[in-house]
Amino acid sequence: MSLFLIGAGFNADAAAEVGPVFGNSFDGRFPMNCAYPLVADVAHLCFELDQVPANKSIEQLFDGALAQRDYGPLKKLSYRLMKADYYLATRLSSSENSNWGLAHAFTTHKCGCPALLAFFARGRGF
Repeated sequence: MSLFLIGAGFNADAAAEVGPVFGNSFDGRFPMNCAYPLVADVAHLCFELDQVPANKSIEQLFDGALAQRDYGPLKKLSYRLMKADYYLATRLSSSENSNWGLAHAFTTHKCGCPALLAFFARGRGF
C-alpha cells in the first residue's frame, strides 16, 4: 500500500502574500489560481469529489488509483504543486520584503524542522 503524507500549513498564506497572479491569452489577461492546495481541496482537485467518502481517506483514494495504474490524480496534484512553486515560491524567495516566516526559515537556515510537505510511495516503482 502506498503512503502519502500531506501537510503544508505555511503554504496556505503564500498566494495572499504574493498577490494576484495573471496569465495571458488571446482574450487578454486572466487571474490564475496558483494557491497551494490544502488537504481539504485535494479530493476535488484530484478526484472531482466534493469530499472524501466517509469510509476512506485521501491516501486510500490515491492508493486505489495507483493500484489501477491510474496516474491522473497524482499528475493533477503534481501539476498544481509545480504551478504553485513556479508562480508563488519563486516570487516569495526573490522578494526582499518577503515575510514568509517558517518557509523562509526552513529553506534558508536549515532549522532542522521536519519536512512540511512530503510524498512517499512504496511498492509502486517510485
